[in-house]
Amino acid sequence: MTKTVYRVCVELQVNNKVQLAAFEAGWVESRMNNLPCGDRDSVGVFQQRPSQGWGTVEQCRDVAYATASFLRRAIDADRKNPGYTAGHLAQAVQRSAFPERYDQVESTARSLIAEAERTVGSTGLGGPEMVLFRNGTIGTYAVQSDGNVYGRGQAAPGGLFGPWQQLSSQGGFVGRPSVVQFPDGTVSVYVRTGRGVILGTGNKGGPGSDFKPWQQTSPGGAMAVAGGPVVVLRSNGTLATYAVLADGSVNGMGQKVPGGDFDHSWQRLSEGGFVGRPSVVQFPDGTVSVYVRTGRGVILGTGNKGGPGSDFKPWQQTSPGGAMAVAGGPVVVLRSNGTLATYAVLADGSVNGMGQKAPGGDFDHSWQRLSDGGKFVGQPSVLQFADGSISIYVRGTDGGFWATGNKSGPGSDFKPWQPV
Repeated sequence: MTKTVYRVCVELQVNNKVQLAAFEAGWVESRMNNLPCGDRDSVGVFQQRPSQGWGTVEQCRDVAYATASFLRRAIDADRKNPGYTAGHLAQAVQRSAFPERYDQVESTARSLIAEAERTVGSTGLGGPEMVLFRNGTIGTYAVQSDGNVYGRGQAAPGGLFGPWQQLSSQGGFVGRPSVVQFPDGTVSVYVRTGRGVILGTGNKGGPGSDFKPWQQTSPGGAMAVAGGPVVVLRSNGTLATYAVLADGSVNGMGQKVPGGDFDHSWQRLSEGGFVGRPSVVQFPDGTVSVYVRTGRGVILGTGNKGGPGSDFKPWQQTSPGGAMAVAGGPVVVLRSNGTLATYAVLADGSVNGMGQKAPGGDFDHSWQRLSDGGKFVGQPSVLQFADGSISIYVRGTDGGFWATGNKSGPGSDFKPWQPV
């Protein structure tokens, strides 16, 4: 129970105060137990009431879903009331008749967090975001424990990674960056802040040059984002951003002209219930498909009905739930044979993959286990090489980055995991 709550906090990259509020509320309401009943129609670890808009009974007793629901409201309360203690945030969400109880259990909640961190791993790092550069080298970008964005890369294809280079100094960043590589080899980097706005930067000159000052590219306030953004370069040269907002809905927005400002007006692509960072696939014809995890740990997907920029289809489930539920955001990639493959960390901390048997077909809903359990958290990063083989990079529970890849050609077995 405690580990599930902690894993959701890691996936959503909440700040320490919001995380503490969740553990205080869970301890006060249920002693961190998934209760089948309570006062009136209250159920679950947070004693959420279906009659008060928290979801169905099943959703309120789904610990991952219930935690994500609590965190979304706590994030909003923290943004509106930065001076609140963790207990105040818990009370703002729970609306208890005994508001003082939450701050009173702070020491217990901190002990629960410390124990979860020892068994699941530190939340210090966001990422990794891996990029295959046009010269064949690989770069990685991540948010470190000081809240700043860093990058590093290989000096030569297949070589060792160099030291981390600091790309920001103001701190306050959370989650996994999104990196766009342009035809000239330059890159832009986009990252969410703890305030729920997206900031972006890019090379001043050619590839490898210094980065420009960070600029805000999304609205805040009621339109703040709760999960990391994904920014993609569209076929017309403009950029589009996709993210889950604080209300749990998936939204998109973009530039009107290449190099222009983002329009700061989100287009709503779904109702609520989603968490984490989307995965976006762009096809050769310029259409896109978007895949996002729900609070119940299943992946839903949608895509353009017609050509690029057209309306999106109804969302469809593309992964199993229950014991096979995912704990981190999915990554979906377009393989060289035209089929899609999905990679994700499941609730047991293992990395798994599955795919379509034919282009445009259904996902087979049968995960292929690629690692032991208990070792990984968050959303994988996947690189596909010219020969169709892939490498997978994931954050470990030890705070480091780990990688594997096909032993030989596309579809072959994977090598043992190695630290990066």
